[in-house]
Amino acid sequence: MRLPRRALAGLAAGLLAGRPARAQPDAVARLLPAGRLRAGVSFDGSALAFEALDGRPDGLAVAVAELLAHGLGVSLELVPTQGNGGQVQELLDGRFDLLVTGPAVNVVTARAVMFTDPFAAAELMLVAPRHEPVASLADVAGLRVVALGGPMLALLQDRPLRGLGAVLPVAGPTEAARCIRRDSCDAALLPDFVARQVLALDAELEPKLLFGPYWLAGCLPYGQHDLLRAINTVLYLADGEGILARLHQGFLNRPLPPRPLF
Repeated sequence: MRLPRRALAGLAAGLLAGRPARAQPDAVARLLPAGRLRAGVSFDGSALAFEALDGRPDGLAVAVAELLAHGLGVSLELVPTQGNGGQVQELLDGRFDLLVTGPAVNVVTARAVMFTDPFAAAELMLVAPRHEPVASLADVAGLRVVALGGPMLALLQDRPLRGLGAVLPVAGPTEAARCIRRDSCDAALLPDFVARQVLALDAELEPKLLFGPYWLAGCLPYGQHDLLRAINTVLYLADGEGILARLHQGFLNRPLPPRPLF
C-alpha cells in the first residue's frame, strides 16, 4: 500500500535536516545563485508526477525534487515541461536547472547531458487481453500498442522491439484500458507501475511480457559538475537512510533494487 504523501515528506525532511553534507550558504550561492532549485517535471499522470485531488503536484519525481532542494538548503520551483519528448532541449535552453522526469538512462542522452545517480527503476510490461497469443518476442510482430506520451514513450527507443505495428500515445491508464476494450489497439506497453493500474481496471487483461529493467535519474547540463556532486551527495545520504527505498515503494509499489552509481 502506498504510504501517505505527507508522511513520506516528513520522513525525508526529518532524516536530512541539519546533516553536515547539507550545502553551506556560500556554496549554494555559487551552485544556485537564485537560491532555488528549478526542477523540470513532466506531469504525465503516472506515479512519477501527477496532480493530486487537491491540486498539489505529487509523485515520486516531485518528492525527489523536494528532497534535493531540502538537502541543498534552497527553495524548490517546479517547472512543467512540454511533455512531448523535448525536455532535454528545454534543459539545455536553461528553462530549469535539473530535469527530474527525463528519458531513461541511456548512452544517447548521456552524450548531451549528465545523469545524476538513479532514484527509480522499473520495467516495461506488455499488457493484453487473455485471449491474445503473446508468449515471446516473436509474437509482438504487427501488434498495435499504446504507450504513455512524453518521457515514457521515449522508453521504446531505449528498449526497441522489432516488428511492432502502430504505437499510439495515451494520456494515462484509463485511456489505455479503454483503447484495448474498444479494440482500437491490441496491447499496452507501459512501465510496470502504470501497467498494474491498467490491469486493475479490466479483469480480462493480463501481463504478457516484461522488458527491462530501466533506470530513471535526473539530468543536468554539462559543466554543472559541482551541482551534480552536491545532488548525488544528497541522493547518497537518502539512499543510506532508506528514504529512497521508502519513496520508491510508496509511489511505485515495488522495491528499489540496488542502485548503479555513475
